[in-house]
Amino acid sequence: MVASGIKLDEVEVGRGKILTLLPRVEEVVPGQLRLVEAKESALVLDVGGQSLTMNWAEGQTFHTQTGLDAKMLSRMSPTLRNQAFMELVGNLRGPMRFKVRDETIVGFLKDQQEYPNYQRFLDRAISEVKPLGIGNIVFSRDKVGFGLVTNSVQAPPTKRDDVIHEGLYFSFNGAPTVEPYNFRMVCSNGMLGIRRLGQAWVLSDDTFSGTITAALETTKRCVTAFTELTTRPIANPGGLVGHLSKIRVLNAQQVQKIVEQVASLGTEATEFDLVNLITAQQHTNENSLSWLEAGGRTLEHLHTQHCSHCGTAV
Repeated sequence: MVASGIKLDEVEVGRGKILTLLPRVEEVVPGQLRLVEAKESALVLDVGGQSLTMNWAEGQTFHTQTGLDAKMLSRMSPTLRNQAFMELVGNLRGPMRFKVRDETIVGFLKDQQEYPNYQRFLDRAISEVKPLGIGNIVFSRDKVGFGLVTNSVQAPPTKRDDVIHEGLYFSFNGAPTVEPYNFRMVCSNGMLGIRRLGQAWVLSDDTFSGTITAALETTKRCVTAFTELTTRPIANPGGLVGHLSKIRVLNAQQVQKIVEQVASLGTEATEFDLVNLITAQQHTNENSLSWLEAGGRTLEHLHTQHCSHCGTAV
């Protein structure tokens, strides 16, 4: 069982949340599209009898395909607006495929693009990883991400009660991907591992099991490197934050936030404490991975500084 207060969903609960976030695909021929309302930042469309909102981010793609501009339409009279909409949509040569969550269009599928069976990948991941629970479920537009937290644990040599669970983080947006992930139970802080070569591993049916095994092995090395940071004191935490900013491990907004709190680390602060200070910011921005990724980048830099034989990634 997960301790009270820990932000970790039981597997079936987390699975249910993920399934509700996965967009469905609506294929519509031009004749089924009607304009309901035009705002400067969104269009409301009648798509085969259902009312769907398309915000400006997705409207850019719609504009490219049809020539229709939300702001332009919002300034027209209703009659002219509908005439322009019907004429330009009528020029489409084939159906459009919308990715829809609830009543919002969150993306498009290109012609002939296959939409992965994400539920199958989710269930296979749960079956093979056998997680303790699911953490850091996030979504943005048509992307959904989640961490599978395992029973495999490590603890820092100086903090035996601060157990860190190994895990994997999955992203469903286009081809499914996976990368190293950990979940620190004491403060319910997660962290994404290093994205080698700037990207996570792509999952396919044929390579699924081997990729999962490799990713779990990398996670173990990442967590080991993380726990070892408890033996690395920081003489000048503010100076280290400044250095991380200079080499672009942390962005300007992250630096400002951390500088405001770095004094709370005290005089016996370690690099482990600094990474945890960074990842703890996730609690104020739960539907974003930016702070977990910042923790991973910081770990990568600190590990590289201490490791005499790798010099690249954990």
